[in-house]
Amino acid sequence: MEGVSIQNGQLTGRILPVDGKLPTVEIHNPHPKLVAVFDDRFGGEWYQPPYEHLGSKLPDSAPLTIARLLMKYVSNLVDEAESYIHQQST
Repeated sequence: MEGVSIQNGQLTGRILPVDGKLPTVEIHNPHPKLVAVFDDRFGGEWYQPPYEHLGSKLPDSAPLTIARLLMKYVSNLVDEAESYIHQQST
């Protein structure tokens, strides 16, 4: 396959013959998933997808699960900062 992408929910690209025949292509339950990334800015380091959060094992490593936990965590940080500011101003 060449130049394969998904645009507006549609798979696009070219399927090239193998040994003179077009291959069978099957896509089963496609979904996004987190993968390890390499950061080479400061000597290079691999970062794996999270499998735990605040000491607890995650139910899964789906991007939506991670995003929800991130939003909750950041919201709690903002709430904590706001309460600190209110304490300082009184």
